[in-house]
Amino acid sequence: MVDKKVVDFIRESRRRGFGDDAIAQKLSDAGWSINEIDAAFNAVKNTTPKVRLCANIDEDVAKMLARRAKRNMMSIEEQVEDILRRSCVSMRKKTPGEEKMVGNGFISIFSRRRYSKEKK
Repeated sequence: MVDKKVVDFIRESRRRGFGDDAIAQKLSDAGWSINEIDAAFNAVKNTTPKVRLCANIDEDVAKMLARRAKRNMMSIEEQVEDILRRSCVSMRKKTPGEEKMVGNGFISIFSRRRYSKEKK
């Protein structure tokens, strides 16, 4: 049985941008065996199914994403995943009939600006 603490530690460390080698070294230094560490990494791999998504973006956008990811202590992939996840969650919260975001949907996903009706 894989220890949930180790699995949670791996997920949190990855979210913060640490590589698997650094995570494994930290766990090893903390006294976890190699077998336990490998089992935890396998558990993380098997419980997080991913769909591969490719997008072509301008170099300027890639630089902005890289800066934002660095500021949030994430990899670029994790930052994009976080942006998309938050966008999907916020889309679910909308009530029927509520006005949709202004402009291109893809741009609105990556925008920090909140689009809403102005109250008069």
